[in-house]
Amino acid sequence: MRVRTSRQVLTYLALSVMAVLVLLPFLWTALMSLKLDRDLLSIPPTFLPNPPTLFQYRETFRSGDFLNYFRNSIIVSSVSTALALAIGVPAAYGFAQFRYRLSGMLFGVIVATRMFPPVTLIIPYFLFMRSAGLLDTHFALIITYVTIQLPLVIWILEGFFRELPNQVVEAAQIDGLGPVGVFVRIGIPLSMPAVSVAASLAFIAGWNEFIFALALTRTPDAQTVPVGLASGITSQGFDFGPITAGATLYVLPVLLFTFLAQKGLVKGLATGGSTG
Repeated sequence: MRVRTSRQVLTYLALSVMAVLVLLPFLWTALMSLKLDRDLLSIPPTFLPNPPTLFQYRETFRSGDFLNYFRNSIIVSSVSTALALAIGVPAAYGFAQFRYRLSGMLFGVIVATRMFPPVTLIIPYFLFMRSAGLLDTHFALIITYVTIQLPLVIWILEGFFRELPNQVVEAAQIDGLGPVGVFVRIGIPLSMPAVSVAASLAFIAGWNEFIFALALTRTPDAQTVPVGLASGITSQGFDFGPITAGATLYVLPVLLFTFLAQKGLVKGLATGGSTG
């Protein structure tokens, strides 16, 4: 009993240290966003703002560009995630339930596209978008992000659909449901926890993407928040105040989404772990 208790204490202690190490940069950024310019680079540095101020946030919103960046990030990430799910969910079900000679190879090729370093694909994407007249548009980023998110969605959901109980599928077929009916009436409802995990990871992948957004956009009309934050880094130095304020606001939607969807995420991860 003592050994078990000691292990639990050590486990919680290790997890607490890891949580502090992970959360400390976010806390430091949020606290910096509440400081005046004179306190941002003070020597010795101060941890708590004295006094707290929203000056940096007012400066961030003053130009109006940040609202454009934020709106663009929401539009591009949401639409691309929806398209990736609309294509990826039935594709993953097909790979899992309908095997044929080259299905394994095709699945491997799709998943392998996630292994390509994004920097190697910038020039082909740029040339294609330029020839199609899509540079500096939402469509350019949406198309690009779908190709990033789709392999992730298929990879996550294929394993889940492969573990669907055969008894349930066979019972649905006996009741007269065809392949599409089984997918719509059985596959999708049972897979919702896994779909929530895939949707969350796909959205975060699009929300945090920087390289393609930098290469395919030119103005605040299409640029996303990561590109907008990077614009605060110039040859003259770093604009720490607006950058920290923008970064703090940029993290909030992900935290809010994770908080609201945490039950589905935990259930999906637990289900995936139990069926793997």
